[in-house]
Amino acid sequence: MTTLGKAASIHVGLGFDTASYVDLDKAKAMRAAGYAFVARYLRRDQHVNQNPDLSGGAVSLSVLELRQLLAADLQVSLVQFGDGKLVPSAEQGTTVGAAAAANARALGAPSSVTLWCDVEWSSGAAPTEPQPVLDYINAWAAQVVAGGYRAGLYVGPNVPVDGKSLYYDLPKITGYWKAASKTSWVAERGFQIIQGLSFTTAEGLNIDPDMAAYDGRGDRCTVIAPA
Repeated sequence: MTTLGKAASIHVGLGFDTASYVDLDKAKAMRAAGYAFVARYLRRDQHVNQNPDLSGGAVSLSVLELRQLLAADLQVSLVQFGDGKLVPSAEQGTTVGAAAAANARALGAPSSVTLWCDVEWSSGAAPTEPQPVLDYINAWAAQVVAGGYRAGLYVGPNVPVDGKSLYYDLPKITGYWKAASKTSWVAERGFQIIQGLSFTTAEGLNIDPDMAAYDGRGDRCTVIAPA
C-alpha cells in the first residue's frame, strides 16, 4: 500500500469534522475559508473503498477522497465511527480496534498518526458502569498501537467514566477530543481538540467545527499532512 502524505502535528487552530464526502472543490473552499484540518471517518469493519460510496447515509473515507483532501492542502485526522448502542467489552474493543488500524493502513495513512476511538451513547442506551467502557477502550487502543498508530479518544455524550479514570486508567491513550455535548474533563491532559455545534456551510456541507490546541501536557495529536 502506498503511503499518502506524511505524519505531522495537527495545526493549532480551526478545522472541522464531517460524516459527508468532501469532494475536491469543497475541500478547496473549506481551506480557503480558513479551515486547516478535517477529521474523516473509518468504518468499524475492515473495509476501505477506493472511491466514495454515495449510496446513502454516512460516508467513510475513501482513498480517492484522502488524496483530494491532501491536494487541497488540508490536514486529515482519522476517527472511527462510534456506535451509540454499543454494549462495550474488551472483545468488542479488540475487533473494532483491529479494524481501525487495518483501515488506516489500507488508506495509506503513515505510521504514528493518531486514530480516534469515538465513544458516545444515545440517551437511554448508555452503560451504567465504567469498567466495561474502560476495557473496550484499552483493548481498542492496544490494537491501534500494535498496528503502528497512536490511540486517541473522542469523549462523547453519556460516557460513564470520570475525568480521572479517562486519564489514569487508559495508559495507551495519548490524546483526547471533546464533543460539543457535556462531558467529563480529562485530568492532567485536558483536550487536544474541542468540538463546536454543527452547521451547514455555504457549499452545503454539514460539519462540526473543531479547535485544535496543545493539551495540558504540551502535546498535540498527529495527523496526515500533505507531503
